[in-house]
Amino acid sequence: ELFIQHLELESDRIVGLKGISLLGELDGYRFGSVNFTKLKPITGSEEDVLKRNQFFIGRGYSSWQELDSMLWRLIWEWECVHSGFCRCAVVVLINRSHSPVQLDRVQLLLGRNVVFMGTQSTGYCPRSR
Repeated sequence: ELFIQHLELESDRIVGLKGISLLGELDGYRFGSVNFTKLKPITGSEEDVLKRNQFFIGRGYSSWQELDSMLWRLIWEWECVHSGFCRCAVVVLINRSHSPVQLDRVQLLLGRNVVFMGTQSTGYCPRSR
């Protein structure tokens, strides 16, 4: 199951967010429901944003809404530390099978970098990257 959020920014403000859910809802929850919730503005660096959100996501979540809120916070904070035009894409892979999934190749066509985050309780191992 895949959900992609794409944030469009213009002149340091959100002008649009496109969400594409290939399967629509997951257990009755539609990802993107918390989008456009105004959160407390933050300052800092990209590294601060990534470390803080890796910590929160790494702790795990108890519902799809909680995961969705974490993803929105990541996008919101990313926008806060950038001025002018910036893009942030969040891709969520949810493996509901009993077998592990291994990504053996990720290709970034446009952008600067790819960051992986996950919870150890779901089998994510940062050392296996």
